[in-house]
Amino acid sequence: GLDACQDLSFAATFGTMAYILGVGTHDAAECRQKVIDMGRALRPAATDADVAGAQEAFGWYVEYIRDLIAFKRNHPGESLLDSFIAAQGAGEMSEEEIMATVTLFYAVGHLDNSFLIQNGIKLLAEMPEERELFCSKPEARNDMISEMLRIDTPEQFVTRFVTEDIDISGETLPAGSIVLGMIGSANRDDRVFPDPDIFDHTRPELTRLQMAFGAGQHGCHGQLLARAQAECAIGSLVERFPEYRISGPVTHHHTEFIRNISTLPIEFR
Repeated sequence: GLDACQDLSFAATFGTMAYILGVGTHDAAECRQKVIDMGRALRPAATDADVAGAQEAFGWYVEYIRDLIAFKRNHPGESLLDSFIAAQGAGEMSEEEIMATVTLFYAVGHLDNSFLIQNGIKLLAEMPEERELFCSKPEARNDMISEMLRIDTPEQFVTRFVTEDIDISGETLPAGSIVLGMIGSANRDDRVFPDPDIFDHTRPELTRLQMAFGAGQHGCHGQLLARAQAECAIGSLVERFPEYRISGPVTHHHTEFIRNISTLPIEFR
């Protein structure tokens, strides 16, 4: 067996981002912890200690990314980061834009995706019939992943700043106010998803209606990669070990903002 968090989901997603950017996987565990530390400051109940921890983590992250870029300049290749550096040389990106883009990719390219994989493995372990379906019918996997995202959404809300008065269902949101868009709640809205606590991948237009990756111009561009990682990781597991089971306590470190499974031991059978 193994720990599906450390040995599978995190290793796979972090390794994928490192491969895409053309850099190594050194300090992976510290990178993950720094992202978690930054995320704590994004929750409504963040304390002064959370904010201070996030500032320290972000400072560490900026220097880490700066070192990655310096390494890539000295070891050119054909990665995404090489493309950014080439774009800077052509006057199409600034150094600050490269820093910001790589920081964003590196920070969010593994945490949410890891939870999607972990939670999918956990859900299928608890639902043998769904697990068998995921194994035997690859054509159903996309909708099943959408339902995994709907039923336990990795990021629970987004924050928006209101630039002008806007009316929503008879309530006015005044300009200058800050709004939390509750994605997790929207994905459990029984007006859109009847029996929302039930796992049902056959819901009509499920992939379009679930809000885990946002929608429209605010849709996450990384969702195709996240889906591919989930299908590959979960699919490989259920195909090779169709009767795996959870073999010990599952621990969580959720916040109001982000879902996080810390340990998920599984046993192969």
